[in-house]
Amino acid sequence: MNKKILIGTFGAMIINDEATQGYYLVKWITEPCTVQEDTVMKGVEPQHSAFAGEKICDAVFWNQLPNAIDWYTPMSKREGLVMIRLSMY
Repeated sequence: MNKKILIGTFGAMIINDEATQGYYLVKWITEPCTVQEDTVMKGVEPQHSAFAGEKICDAVFWNQLPNAIDWYTPMSKREGLVMIRLSMY
């Protein structure tokens, strides 16, 4: 999995939200890593934990521009920083 996520590239976080196209666009800002001990995930509401042994990666959300299809703009790192739990399907 680490070979597919590179700092500065983009990914999609699949969600169940009818106000979106079914995903959030994110830009990876760290390399994926395995959590060594349980930790509270940054930028996740409601609050969740990543458990020891799970793979995570830090990212910044990009917002879809209103009235535009497939156009996005980055949130500031302060507002848009999120820790994403990675999984393989």
